[in-house]
Amino acid sequence: GQVSSARIDSPARRLKDVLAFFILGGKEKNG
Repeated sequence: GQVSSARIDSPARRLKDVLAFFILGGKEKNG
């Protein structure tokens, strides 16, 4: 969530979103 992140004050949930972003980015980079 991008807009929802503002409401999310739980680091665990935010970390999950960030992790997913990195994983997706890595997959795209690797092709």
